[in-house]
Amino acid sequence: MKTTLQRPRFRWSVLWFMLVLAAALPALPTLGLSSDDPPPPIGTYAGPTPPAAPHAAVPEIARLSLLDLFLSGGWLMWPLALCSLITFALIVDRFIGLRRKLIVPPDFLEGLTRALGKSGRNLEAAKAFCIEYDSPVARIILAGIRKAPRGEDAVETVMEDAGATEVARLRTNVRNLHGISVVAPMMGLLGTVQGMIEAFHVAATKGLGQGEEMAEGIYHLLVTTFTGLAIAVPALIFYFYFQSRIEGLVSEISKVSEEFLEQVFGAGTPAPAAATPERELPTQPGIAPAQA
Repeated sequence: MKTTLQRPRFRWSVLWFMLVLAAALPALPTLGLSSDDPPPPIGTYAGPTPPAAPHAAVPEIARLSLLDLFLSGGWLMWPLALCSLITFALIVDRFIGLRRKLIVPPDFLEGLTRALGKSGRNLEAAKAFCIEYDSPVARIILAGIRKAPRGEDAVETVMEDAGATEVARLRTNVRNLHGISVVAPMMGLLGTVQGMIEAFHVAATKGLGQGEEMAEGIYHLLVTTFTGLAIAVPALIFYFYFQSRIEGLVSEISKVSEEFLEQVFGAGTPAPAAATPERELPTQPGIAPAQA
């Protein structure tokens, strides 16, 4: 009974020993034992291991500064630098010019409602209010106030025209951002073509063995391409950002315009027209003028 219980333990011990031995075999070469080299004879001392041969000193690669990269890109880096400055100026200009308080002042709608009065017919006070709050939305409402005596259709038409003009002003520099995002990669591509021409010119005149000179041409190629993309990507990102911002401002301007039309023409009666003097009918001798 004891023998039968001890056999499984013995088998498991042998199995574990074989697994440990199999796991240790890959580590034997790292210990200096190799299957190709015969083991040293027993009782001999081979001496200390000779030091490894020193490797050749690797030359340190100098890090390039931004000025070195700029100068290595060639003459195309100057127009690319100009594009970079223009892009920065346009982004700052649109961040300042597209502020909500400059386009749609926060208290403009409330002030316009107070100026129109409860009846919504005090157009002179509303006109003075819009002149005081000079902004794109105020100029649109002012154009509608001036055409109010001609009816609702004339007011809507003139307000649409004024709105299109103001939105075009808001998008002026944003379109320039889109133009730079297209032109800058083209300039980088022009530098790429120039670098390829230089590289293949070296290969054609001096042979393919002149790897250093060919690499220099390709190096200029990559610098101009990188610079063009580095300018175009931020310009395109801010272009879409400002476009979405303008769309939000246009929706707010439309809301104010609808409120204005509702207050002035919501009751279904025409706006007060300018008073015109009555003309007197000509009288003939012996005929009395007609009584009204």
